[in-house]
Amino acid sequence: MEVPPFIISSLGFALYITCPRMTAMIASQAKITGVNPLIMISLGSIIGIPFFVLLFYALQNYGVEAVVMTAAALDVGAALLV
Repeated sequence: MEVPPFIISSLGFALYITCPRMTAMIASQAKITGVNPLIMISLGSIIGIPFFVLLFYALQNYGVEAVVMTAAALDVGAALLV
């Protein structure tokens, strides 16, 4: 049974973006706000898809510098929301 390369790549990506620091932030936010963490994870994952597409587009068309600046802007946005 051969596994398609996109499945392996997608699994690698999922493992890459799943980190203890993000999990701790989600747990803290859920505890403070009383929000269901499973809903927060699900909805946040869906909302995050366009941001990944944006970063990929910036990398393909404008280079690493544009991605770093865009990612920094997204981080500032996250910090302001939290």
